[in-house]
Amino acid sequence: MKTWMTALSLIFCPVTFLYLMIYPLIVPESQNVVWAAFVAMPIYFIVGAKKEDFPKFFYSMFAGFFWAYMFLLPGGWLLNLSGWNLSPSLTGNLVVLVVCAPFLLTHLVWLANSTWLGVCPIMFGTVASSFATGGQRPFGLAIALTLGMLVALVCVELTNAAVGKPTLGQAA
Repeated sequence: MKTWMTALSLIFCPVTFLYLMIYPLIVPESQNVVWAAFVAMPIYFIVGAKKEDFPKFFYSMFAGFFWAYMFLLPGGWLLNLSGWNLSPSLTGNLVVLVVCAPFLLTHLVWLANSTWLGVCPIMFGTVASSFATGGQRPFGLAIALTLGMLVALVCVELTNAAVGKPTLGQAA
């Protein structure tokens, strides 16, 4: 495992450098959220980074955008209702109370492992990244998250090709 982690470390830096060079060529400055790739990378690593799972991650990311806007949009509506004097904090809490259960039921129970919309970690990463941008810059965010997952995938595949796949029995 130590050999594999060493190889991964040496491969990760130049691949990430390439990402950092390519991203500004694809995404206009007004949509720039280059940091979001560093949300997707560890999620993809931790969940396993198998190339055959990439479509599940990709489509689950877009489900995350849907849920992010389901969290973000109603808060503005509630704040604008005449006669309701709710603080932004309470409004956000109410939205989480109402939206979180359908989100979790849909993806952890009804769609879990049966569709390409069941990878909750990347959905939560997308929701969190969307919150961090206030729901702005969805194009740049989608590109950054997708490229972050690709960086993780490429790094794992190159490492496996260079030194073989790690086994649980190998010493760390």
